[in-house]
Amino acid sequence: MGNPVPSQIRSVDPYASYDSNVVNKLTRIISDGENILLSPSPIEVSLINTTTIKALEGKAIMQDVLIEIQDLPIDLSDIDFYLDSSGGWWNETGYYLVVLHYEYQKTSPPPEASIKIIMPSQKVGLYDPTKHLFLKCLEVSNSGINEVDDVLDSDPDDPTINRDDLITGASAGNFVSTDKDTTDVGSSLYSVGSGPYDRFDHVWCKTINAEEIIFTPSTSPPGSATYGTSIYGSGTYGDLAEYYLSDPNIPLETGTVIEMSDGEFEVESCNSDLSPFVIGVISDEPAYILNSALKNTGALVGLVGRISTKIIGPVKRKDILVSAGNGCLRAATSPLEYALKVGISLENNLDENVKLVLCLIK
Repeated sequence: MGNPVPSQIRSVDPYASYDSNVVNKLTRIISDGENILLSPSPIEVSLINTTTIKALEGKAIMQDVLIEIQDLPIDLSDIDFYLDSSGGWWNETGYYLVVLHYEYQKTSPPPEASIKIIMPSQKVGLYDPTKHLFLKCLEVSNSGINEVDDVLDSDPDDPTINRDDLITGASAGNFVSTDKDTTDVGSSLYSVGSGPYDRFDHVWCKTINAEEIIFTPSTSPPGSATYGTSIYGSGTYGDLAEYYLSDPNIPLETGTVIEMSDGEFEVESCNSDLSPFVIGVISDEPAYILNSALKNTGALVGLVGRISTKIIGPVKRKDILVSAGNGCLRAATSPLEYALKVGISLENNLDENVKLVLCLIK
């Protein structure tokens, strides 16, 4: 029996942890929240012989998850590769769909993506583009036995199921300028072109200061105001951050531990020990910034990555960190506290007082 689950890397499974729902917004910069094949290495399907195909190494984004699969041979006579075999399998002629199947469920471990076949009679009612990413269409005939005649980029029975419509990616274009010090306000930083695989014509930039460049699509995709991003011109910074509404009358220092608020604002300093509502740490030098529209009214919260964080009490490298109140983290004192882990210390610091320590926030 075959295994329809290819060797794969998924980054990051949405909502599998308390903060990854924010991390996954980063994929929407490319996908606009749609399921797509990712250029320049979209998942391909090739014909090995008349009854065997192969899904080739490539990348896709499904339900905000970047999925990279390895080569997977597919025996079309093997029941395990069929999405629904209740009425039989490999027993029809016509146009079969080859799809990448991924349906998120909040489980641990999270679900894996698989390659599945949908038979001609099943397409209406069974094919669901929210959880099936179309890869190829197989034209199958029968001259005594079922055989694949051709591998197609669209379904002749339904031309709206078209591979070309699903391929996109920022990598389809070219950087015009990457110099953060000389790039002019409003200049075109990234030229994507106007081909069928391109999502915008250009990505424009505005220099805010010597360190930061704000990217804005010239043709705004759905949600671009929410998922707008800033990116540093250097790769030396190590975290992903997002602006959240906070009380402008209460300054939040770099390294302050932040939790969700019950009041009129979205976030506030974490003032309780072992809080389950911590979302991140105030960051001043993130590599990526989400929700830039709140730049003038919000707190910049580092959600994941390497961030200098307020720590109370001594810590050692690899210590599990939990909230301590007063905007600080502390080393966990027992395995029972690990469920409320906010991050891991990356440094040794035996000072008992509050200080900044480089941590991996997760």
